[in-house]
Amino acid sequence: MKWMKIGAYCGVFLLIFGVLLIFLGLYYSLNDLQDNVDDETFFSFRTIQVFSLTLTIFIWFLSILFYYGFTKLGKFAKSKFLYNCAYLVYTIALIVFVIWLFVFYNNYFGVWTEAFSGPGLFLIFIFPIFFIAKLSFSISLIYMEKKIKGSRVTGIVGLVLMLSFVIISFLNFDVLSFLSTDDYMHLLIGIPYIFETIVLFKASKKFEK
Repeated sequence: MKWMKIGAYCGVFLLIFGVLLIFLGLYYSLNDLQDNVDDETFFSFRTIQVFSLTLTIFIWFLSILFYYGFTKLGKFAKSKFLYNCAYLVYTIALIVFVIWLFVFYNNYFGVWTEAFSGPGLFLIFIFPIFFIAKLSFSISLIYMEKKIKGSRVTGIVGLVLMLSFVIISFLNFDVLSFLSTDDYMHLLIGIPYIFETIVLFKASKKFEK
């Protein structure tokens, strides 16, 4: 199977669904649905919540396939650095996917607790590891420029935006007041997907003939 091409197409869908998730978050924030308790608004809030959580689970599933494509690129390009970094991010994506499945089950079929809320759990326990893995992954792409044109820019963009997210998160910069911390995360982590998807398409064309 052409896993790099599959990963690239997953990247396209990740961008589409990521933008949709951000718009749902904006709609929720701007309308302040949680503070309204009438039946119609509660139904709207509940519908958005279910759809957003389902969409998040699907996004992490696509992320698994997306980064698996990069493990294949590492093999084809004979880059152990890229392969190991991509495999680490792939493994984390798999773990987060399982966590989100648990969150979905716990929220709608069990007892909801803040300790197992998806974004909170992700930011406290998973994100530091994910952050280091993504930084390493971006650095590994920089060294792939000779084999895949444009990978250096992709790596640099990834480094800058991941560091920007950390600065915004920990220093509480109110750059866009209508965006929540989760929306910042989706936006700043999501933008590199554009460049990474292009790299996968180029790699697939070069190696998967």
